[in-house]
Amino acid sequence: MAVRRLATGLLVLCAWLLATAPALSGNWYVMLGARIQSLDSPPVIHAGQRSYLNLQVLRELELEAPGASAAQDEFLDMHHDLDEGRRGGSVAVDMGTTRSISLLSPPTQAAIPAAQPGRVRYGLAGNMLDLPADHAQRVGELNGSALPAEQLLLYAGELYADVELMRSLGLYLSFNTVEDLYQLVGLIGDVNYSPDSRLVTFSCLTPLSVSGRQIDDERVELSVEGGFFSELANREIADSSDLTRIGFKTQPELGRSYVFLRQPARTGFKVDTDERRGFAAVRFGNYLQVASYSQTSSGEISLNVQLGRGTVTHTELLSGPDRLVVDFVGAQYREATQYIPVNVGSVEQIRIGTPEENTVRVVLDLANPVDYRLLSKDGGARHYLQLLPHSRSIGGSTGVRRGRTIMLDAGHGGSDPGAEGVLDGYWESPLALQITGYLREQLEAMGYSVIMTRKDDRFVSLGTRSDYANTLLPYLFVSVHCNWIGNPEMQGLMTFHHPASQAGPVLAEHIQRATVQSTGGVDKGVRQANFFVLRESVMPSALVECGFMSNREECRRLADPQYQLQLARGIAAGIDSYIQSGN
Repeated sequence: MAVRRLATGLLVLCAWLLATAPALSGNWYVMLGARIQSLDSPPVIHAGQRSYLNLQVLRELELEAPGASAAQDEFLDMHHDLDEGRRGGSVAVDMGTTRSISLLSPPTQAAIPAAQPGRVRYGLAGNMLDLPADHAQRVGELNGSALPAEQLLLYAGELYADVELMRSLGLYLSFNTVEDLYQLVGLIGDVNYSPDSRLVTFSCLTPLSVSGRQIDDERVELSVEGGFFSELANREIADSSDLTRIGFKTQPELGRSYVFLRQPARTGFKVDTDERRGFAAVRFGNYLQVASYSQTSSGEISLNVQLGRGTVTHTELLSGPDRLVVDFVGAQYREATQYIPVNVGSVEQIRIGTPEENTVRVVLDLANPVDYRLLSKDGGARHYLQLLPHSRSIGGSTGVRRGRTIMLDAGHGGSDPGAEGVLDGYWESPLALQITGYLREQLEAMGYSVIMTRKDDRFVSLGTRSDYANTLLPYLFVSVHCNWIGNPEMQGLMTFHHPASQAGPVLAEHIQRATVQSTGGVDKGVRQANFFVLRESVMPSALVECGFMSNREECRRLADPQYQLQLARGIAAGIDSYIQSGN
């Protein structure tokens, strides 16, 4: 009985709250291109065989025409200022005649009659839609002619229009499954390339989110969220140092499109977008694209700097006050000087600016002295400025080892057992893990910190291993394996490095020499290989093949704990000699 009274009381309280609470506005949401927008009424209404779009979206998109009457070409880009893209002469990118969506052709007359009193005019893909200013009447004109009554609907005081009509005017209604919302995808109706300004501009009826990636030295792919192209033919660009061709792909039902840029040579690029309006610009040049930091395994930070292409760097460690200065010569930065508070490890803040034209300067303000190194990838387009504890404050070999974290990678594991030994019951995965365990003990006894990519018999993908290394950014990455070949007579040790690595050959040489000396094994030398973990790891890395499991004698030695310890001592000695040599 008490439970029943409590339930009744709660129902009465809820009813009273609903009756007395003020009406909430903006309870409905829709995606306008790449932007989520709240509405006072449902974004879409279904009636009979038709679906209708809430025309409040036209006000939210700020598509109102600037005057009561105008020539049609004013409406092609009327709510975007593209002067920058056209400065110094430009070419409108002719996207050909391969249509993917049927659009209403704009009127051919030079002028359209002025809107009637009490009407608001909206510009849509060269057409003009006149609606009551309060959207409270079921009337409207398109290019001066009255709309059929069945194309309009009045609901809850808001005017709605047939979604097929709006699609023909450049507003495509789709459903975004990620956000679980209706999405209005706008026509990208104006694409311009300015060789003098070195930029491509896009004008869309809806807000855009544009991101780009460099596929190789001649190709850039732009992902355009929130807009679609109606015509998809490629455009060839002549006499340009930035572009030779522009291609298009559109998926309005998924809310996205793609632009493919072909270049004679890699220039770098930067994407600027207006979050409120449907405008984006791609600027060609070696721009600073990303500058972010993360704390690494040493307790200090690593600064990730992404540029458009390779550049020359100059570093200098200064005192009074302590600061680390890095100049990227030949790079560009358009923003005002940026101050990034950090207060992690020895870094108080990061400053980014331009001391002179075509030079980007990054300054790390320090609370105390540090060691550092600059690691580069992607032909010098990606840099990792890694800070390390100041070894000279401690002195000796212990000081050098302090803060130098070594990541050890036992090859294979779990569902990937690796090579099968010529002797029954022996597999590469557990033997590599056993050797790596001894190696960890040796390094920790020397004073190094050690991280393992795996500590037991589990599968770890190659991508996960490299991502783990690049996130924690250890001082070195060393992968341990056992070899196999079809020739059962082959035996010996070998150490691999990536062919593009500058530090890799030196590290591999130190490890190979010390391991052969420790074990007395056959020296098969230092070699190059495009192994995934060597290619994708940012820091100096090496891969050690400890012996051939296809050779009966060597397979037996690899399974012997005493020989595993000898291997571990040799590899550890090689790592230590590499670091103690000032590398």
